[in-house]
Amino acid sequence: MTEDDSVKNETGFDLFYFINLFRSQFEVGNANIFTVNEERDLSRNRSLRIVLSGGYTNTRVKQDTLPDLQTVYVGGDLKVGYAWKTKFFHRWQLYGGVDWDFQYGYNKLQQLVELNDGVTDDITRNWQSGPGPFAGLKFLINPRISLSTESDLNMVYLYTNTRTIHALHPELNTNYLYRGVTTVFTVPHNIYLNIKF
Repeated sequence: MTEDDSVKNETGFDLFYFINLFRSQFEVGNANIFTVNEERDLSRNRSLRIVLSGGYTNTRVKQDTLPDLQTVYVGGDLKVGYAWKTKFFHRWQLYGGVDWDFQYGYNKLQQLVELNDGVTDDITRNWQSGPGPFAGLKFLINPRISLSTESDLNMVYLYTNTRTIHALHPELNTNYLYRGVTTVFTVPHNIYLNIKF
């Protein structure tokens, strides 16, 4: 079986987002990120692609006699790239290419240090940008619907600022800043449902 070449657009949705919405064990790191990808075929084996993901979580824990504790996460990721694909075996297809990745993240975690010391805010802001290859595997359900997963390795410029703020003892505040080039390897962690139209 091969893909339907009469249509040039393909949109994919991350199935794990929907699965995690209905799981009894809520996991903040997985359930709050929604990913969608779009591909435009240039030829039978080449395409341009955009992958967009984002998420927001704001959790507050109220305790009887202790201060409220809050956890906030905001994140976004945009990848723009070029892909090649080839039939691998029956309904299986291999694909790969190069992306440029732009990513932003903000995380705030409030913790109760000790009963008399009050609350600390641990705040991390980061962004990264850089190119890298990706590789994936696609299973064709029919000529217009498929499932896929992928992995990538990006060399990125990373900026991270981590601050700890003590409400009652500001002399204990810390501020760490990291800037530099690093590599980021992402294992396959999404399963996309792809629809060609």
